[in-house]
Amino acid sequence: MRELGNVRYTPIAEDYFMSDQDNANLIGGLMLDYRKISEQVTSFRARASQIGDLYEKIGAGLKQHPETVCSQGVGIDTRFSSERVSVDPSSVIPIAEILSITENLRTALLKQKELAASLKSFNIPEY
Repeated sequence: MRELGNVRYTPIAEDYFMSDQDNANLIGGLMLDYRKISEQVTSFRARASQIGDLYEKIGAGLKQHPETVCSQGVGIDTRFSSERVSVDPSSVIPIAEILSITENLRTALLKQKELAASLKSFNIPEY
């Protein structure tokens, strides 16, 4: 028993015989897998972008006026409030989580590329 995408098939001797229906099921399964992995890639990229925006805001504050960076909801001396950068401590993401997101993104991108190659082998050009 072999597997390609989410479809299993049994090789016959050295040649693989697949009916038109089997072929359609295989291609349909690959297309579905490709769509799902593409959605995951989009989700990982969006989350990484959100985190990047947050850290960019914090980083800019730390570079330009570090004395104005404070916890959200905490008052600071008014002499520092004109450039205030408020940060919600619960929104700051640990580095381990960021690295997990980027690792998952790399894995998903490799799977997406593999699925695209499989679909191209069936002469489906849009992948």
